Amino acid sequence: MTGLVLGGGFLGKKISAYLGYHNLESKIHSAEDVIYILDQWKPTVVVNAIGKTGLKNIDWCEEHPKETHFSNTEIPHILAEECFKRNIYLVHISSGCIYQGDGMGFGYTEKDEPQFFGQYYSKTKVMAEHLLKPYPDVLIVRPRMPFDGTPSPRNLITKIAQYKKVIDIENSMTSVPEMLQWLGALIEKRKTGIYNFTNTGTISPYRVMELYKKIVDPTHVVEKMTLSELDAETLAKRSNCVLNSTKLARSVHHVSHVESQVIACLTKYKENLNEKNSTV
Repeated sequence: MTGLVLGGGFLGKKISAYLGYHNLESKIHSAEDVIYILDQWKPTVVVNAIGKTGLKNIDWCEEHPKETHFSNTEIPHILAEECFKRNIYLVHISSGCIYQGDGMGFGYTEKDEPQFFGQYYSKTKVMAEHLLKPYPDVLIVRPRMPFDGTPSPRNLITKIAQYKKVIDIENSMTSVPEMLQWLGALIEKRKTGIYNFTNTGTISPYRVMELYKKIVDPTHVVEKMTLSELDAETLAKRSNCVLNSTKLARSVHHVSHVESQVIACLTKYKENLNEKNSTV
């Protein structure tokens, strides 16, 4: 099996390292670029981790719709078509931020139609999923608010630690270390279709920061923010939702509760910070 990961961002690099696939960071500007890459590398598996999420946050996507649409919608569609022609198994990294609410207490399943369109980023992710669904050999996975123990601007922990006030709304989130295991298991089984890629249970960003204060930085100050306050400060609305991970749990060895993974990753996060500070 020859694997190729497209996209050299936070998730792309980690997926490549975990799976042992070549990570291609080359920019794609057209269908011709996709054709050239596939014919040059001749992969049997392609993981599409290309996506625009904004330089700081998704508000950037509101002001750059053309770039966002091309990366998040057009490239996946081109890839699906060209991979189909070559009998290449395509794995597309989508997003769970396409719902709003808790799915009547059960969490939204893969069968529920996306219903959050409060931001352009989410719209492009929904459009991509609809375009990819007809292709027979495509796996679509939906991580949400990914976090791990690596201090990085793309890590949820680092992102929300920058703010003095965060929302206290229960959400589904994704532990990147477990996500990589799930991805490897599904690729090995050559699963297709859509899978919610979130840990069991829920946690709020405020609770994450409470644990951050306890484990990483006792001097950290954080307050609760209301949703109306958040909406007043952002250009795009934010998705707050709960996804059902039952389908995922039936297909992989283990799916941990989200809070236990937050604690484990915060512990690793502190170790990495200490190591970094000791070498400065």
